[in-house]
Amino acid sequence: MSRIVTTSFNVQNERLSTSRPSFFDGNVYAYWKVRMIIYLQFIDYDLWLSIENRHHKPTKIENNIMILKPRSEYTNGDKKLLSMEAKTMNTKCCALSISEFNRTTSCKNARDIWHALEITHERTNQVNE
Repeated sequence: MSRIVTTSFNVQNERLSTSRPSFFDGNVYAYWKVRMIIYLQFIDYDLWLSIENRHHKPTKIENNIMILKPRSEYTNGDKKLLSMEAKTMNTKCCALSISEFNRTTSCKNARDIWHALEITHERTNQVNE
């Protein structure tokens, strides 16, 4: 009988599901990253776009100056984009272990969370290679 040898990653503990995001505990980042991209695109392609695109900040032009809109002036489009951002952040937070979540607590949007994880784990992998 052959055994599959892995680092501390345990496939039996991995939540392989189409209804929950893949769990990330700091190990096998490249695997988790690909699975998370596919999961977000599967749930709603706009979730992935909320990471790829800049964070939406509802703005308006007043006296030829772009300013942030007060919440009372948000359009349905603004609310939809903000909702996508919140869903993406929630999905990412639910997929992270406590230690990985703590790395991203200062992040204000989904794109920043993604970037913080990339910097932490892709640089670590490059150094290890």
